[in-house]
Amino acid sequence: MSCSGAEKLLGRGASLLVALFMLAGCGGGGDSPLPRGVVSVAVTDAPSADFDNVWVTIHAIRFHTTDAAGPDEAGWLTFQLPAPVTVNLASLSNGVLSTVFSGLSLPVGHYQQIRLVLDGAFDPLTASASANSLSWNDQVDYTVSSVQHHAPLEIVRSDKGIALHGHFHVTQSTPLRLAVDFNIGDDIVKFMHGTSTAFTLKPLLTYFDLDNAGAISGQIDTSGLYPANARGGYNLVIKAEDLSPAGSRHYVVRATTIDAGGNFRLYPLPIPAGQSARSFDVVMRGRNMETIIVKNVSVTRSSDGTANAAVLQSTPVAVTAGSEFTANLSPAASPTGAWVNFCQTINGESVPYEIRYRHLNPFTGTFLEDMPLSTGNLHTGLWNGGNSISFTSAAPVEGAGNFSAVNSAPLYVSSAMPLMQGSSPVTVNFGALGVNTALVSSDAISGSVTQGITGKYDNGYLVVSRDGLITTSVNLATTLAQNGGSGGGYSINALPGGSVANPVPGMIYYLYAVVWNTANPLLSYKVIPVMTLADLRQGSAAAINLTLN
Repeated sequence: MSCSGAEKLLGRGASLLVALFMLAGCGGGGDSPLPRGVVSVAVTDAPSADFDNVWVTIHAIRFHTTDAAGPDEAGWLTFQLPAPVTVNLASLSNGVLSTVFSGLSLPVGHYQQIRLVLDGAFDPLTASASANSLSWNDQVDYTVSSVQHHAPLEIVRSDKGIALHGHFHVTQSTPLRLAVDFNIGDDIVKFMHGTSTAFTLKPLLTYFDLDNAGAISGQIDTSGLYPANARGGYNLVIKAEDLSPAGSRHYVVRATTIDAGGNFRLYPLPIPAGQSARSFDVVMRGRNMETIIVKNVSVTRSSDGTANAAVLQSTPVAVTAGSEFTANLSPAASPTGAWVNFCQTINGESVPYEIRYRHLNPFTGTFLEDMPLSTGNLHTGLWNGGNSISFTSAAPVEGAGNFSAVNSAPLYVSSAMPLMQGSSPVTVNFGALGVNTALVSSDAISGSVTQGITGKYDNGYLVVSRDGLITTSVNLATTLAQNGGSGGGYSINALPGGSVANPVPGMIYYLYAVVWNTANPLLSYKVIPVMTLADLRQGSAAAINLTLN
């Protein structure tokens, strides 16, 4: 994610080669069928030390030639797996890929939209999820105080698919090999309903063309890490960053973590067609350690992420222990689907790097847990062709231990402010972001909320999403209390949309409610979708009503 927030280039598993059939729109006409090409799609991930396992269950993939098409509109080419496949994203680290779709036959041409269709966490348990001893199709396993816990992973309208926009060229001559990148470290957000822990996926999927990709390999000196060093670093994240097209910031292209031996591999890293190499800066950050940046690592094309991989340094990179402070938002930010980048700039330079990143809690507009940030220097060095690097330690341009905090969301105007270390937690006041009216209009969705049984639910949120990504939410407690507990009306404003005079493609929203009764939040918790879509392509939408059964 860039420090202006709009860019994010969005991870073990055996290959799952499956026979597929096409459901729609694939036939040619008459006696001259359309020329076709072959496509395969793998999934990969940038893992997180916060989770033991993150499971998702995939059952279909869809392609469209325009990025403007809604999920229920004509023209989609849909490929259905013979049976759903459950993948552990947490095991797909260090360039490991799991091929879920293989040998897809698509008409030759240019495609601009892919949708990955998943089974919902609360849908009937699939055979593949059951085979992995899961309780839900999409599930998070995590450990607290040596005790493993399990929770459902909520995915917004999984039946409509998680959208991935880009440019995909299908030719007869060369198979297209794509890797779709999740990022569970950034895009899985923990929240609470009552006293119960839950998780939601806020996916900003990206993709890589595996025939135009390279790799960086390296090793961290584990003697400087916990538990080998009681004060050492932990929860390391290794990121390849590049300069934005405008040259005003660095954004994360790919991220990974280290294995037990301190080894890491950043793969796939995109190399533009026609170029033999591309340079990246490698940012290494973690808890209780000072951040390390290696500049200008030259990466050449690699067919599998091993051949021709650029070696960061001939010896393991040493870690310097450091101290931390924490930050949070106060008051809550809006829209709640936003995220915050914490950036620093190398001394003597002017272009910031993303050091930390976190989604807001999509229901509260703050961080559920305070964000830890390093108070230490930046350690920077120039790549030396795989030989030892000479590092320099200095405070960032922002000041010793200080950051620039940037709050961003798609189609909103980002807000930035300096963040100075101090007594934890340091609070950041972003307030509400404005819709970027240079690109879209500011629209609204309104309707009613009624309860089938008066007073069945007394708390919860109404969530607004687009392309599988949460845009914002509104607290329903007051609405549910209206009319003696039978419900009332709602209105959600400042949503990106279009107008009759200036329609904006793709502005189709889905709504769902997460509700519970505070007397027993665990047993009463329920996710209820709003079946009517909110089409804001030509303006605001009214009478988007929800009945809670």
